[in-house]
Amino acid sequence: MSGQVSCREFLQIAAGSGVYLAGAGFFAGGARAAGSRLVSPGCRRSKVKVARLYMGTREGLWPKPKLSFQDEIRTYEAQFAKLGGEMADVDFVVDEIVASAEAVARIKPRLQDVDGILVVHLSMGTGAILHFTGTIIDAPVGLEHERGCRTKITVKVDGDITALWKNWSQGLHRQTVYGDIRKELGQFCRYMGLKMIDEASAMQV
Repeated sequence: MSGQVSCREFLQIAAGSGVYLAGAGFFAGGARAAGSRLVSPGCRRSKVKVARLYMGTREGLWPKPKLSFQDEIRTYEAQFAKLGGEMADVDFVVDEIVASAEAVARIKPRLQDVDGILVVHLSMGTGAILHFTGTIIDAPVGLEHERGCRTKITVKVDGDITALWKNWSQGLHRQTVYGDIRKELGQFCRYMGLKMIDEASAMQV
């Protein structure tokens, strides 16, 4: 395990407790329906014990390179405070910043007796720039189609398609760039101290 901890690594380390993940939009609109109240486990005879963990890396490039953890945490605490009585039976028994695998290991014993874990993502680290190149040969979904995503493209990959399939990570949120910008991308990676990985290279499998 590396010095930084991914969400997957955290879940593996903290396995055994319920986990709820929250992001920057947690209080903005998606957490509660308009006018509704939080559902509280009123049948409990004692408070619900929850570990509130703020997760991020100091080197994270998202959502902004110079993110202040303290300012972000104060913002979240203010929003929690606004909930008032709706969270009267929730006791945050663990309240920590988690920025490394070592930090998770250190607090793991304190997570054994909690009823749940609330993970708030403050930032996301970027350890490498993933890329591959190819030629667009088709755009199967046009503006006339009633589809959720209208930016689908079919690409003839430069390299090993099996390697690309095995190396693919980070979900489906990708940027498509017209033209060959590998030289400029490489310069940026050297400046930022990032790895540049060609996912369609058999060397990466």
